[in-house]
Parts: sequence; C-alpha cells; structure tokens
Amino acid sequence: ALATEWRAVDGARQWHVTLRAGVVRHDGLPFDATALDLPYRTELVGSHEVLLHLDTPDPNLPYRLAAPAFGQALTGTYGARKLDADRHFIGERAEDHWRADAGWFDSVEYVQFSDPNVRAEALRDGYVDVADVADLGPRVDSNAFQSLPTGHAPLQIASRAVAVPLTVGKTWPLDNLRMAERWWMA
Repeated sequence: ALATEWRAVDGARQWHVTLRAGVVRHDGLPFDATALDLPYRTELVGSHEVLLHLDTPDPNLPYRLAAPAFGQALTGTYGARKLDADRHFIGERAEDHWRADAGWFDSVEYVQFSDPNVRAEALRDGYVDVADVADLGPRVDSNAFQSLPTGHAPLQIASRAVAVPLTVGKTWPLDNLRMAERWWMA
C-alpha cells in the first residue's frame, strides 16, 4: 500500500516503484525512498521513486512486496507502546496514519502462549479474543466462536464478540482475513 505505481523494466530484472507521498513514520520522520528497507539493490530515482535491481527476472515482484515480510518499519497502523520480543506486544493506533480508516481498535495486545492448550483455554475463558488454535474442545458453544480457516484447516479461532458485524449483512468483518493485515506491522 506504500507503493502507488510500479512497472517492470528490462524484462522484470528491474522495477521502477513510486512511493506514496505524505506518509509519516511513527517517529515523526517522513517515509520516502531513503527510508525504504528491502532486500534488493535499490537505486534512488527521486524522493519517492526507486529502481529495484534483481539478479533474476521476477514478474511477480509486486505481489511479493505486498507480503507482511516486506512491511516497512514504523509505518504500520499500530505503533509499539510495549514490546517484549516473542512474548508480549501492545500497540496503539497511529493518530496521523496516512489511511484515515486504518485500524479497527484504539489499541491491540498480543500475548504469546507457547502451549496450544493454554491458548485454547485463554480464548474459551475470554482472556483473549483470537487464538492460534485449530480446536477448542468438545464442550464449547460453537455459536460463541468463529474459525478463520486456511485452504485446508482452521489456524485461528475468534470470539464472535469481535467477529459479529455492527450491521446485518451476508459477510462477517473477519471473513476476508484482513485482521492480520491491519495488525501485522507496528
């Protein structure tokens, strides 16, 4: 979303990318071509334009760059208020985010529970709203939870307290699985 235009050059061995102007990072500095952090040789063309040089042609590069792994630090919807690596994260919605509609919540909290049984128990007991679990057990009210499936099996289960739409319709807010997109980079 930080790129507004891109085009392949030299048979997709190079990509000319134009970055969105007016984006401010969480530290107050502007996001421009000098702040871009990608694992490619990058040539600055302008303040918001770069030329990416690849070793081999990649016609799918724009799709790859959309993956969370290529997120640009300090430009996400939520800025870190607390971070204990691999244990606990509290993020607050960036007040001046370039997307006015960014983020569903004022703050988000991630807690790491290594044991899947503990994760399931925390979800069942209402301590968390979403958990990386495939099953909550046999004595759970299935109407209280919604599976967020992948192609083959559920990877996450969410409390319907966060999945129930504010207006009645045919889709649920988490049906498109954009929850991760909104929280993936702080």
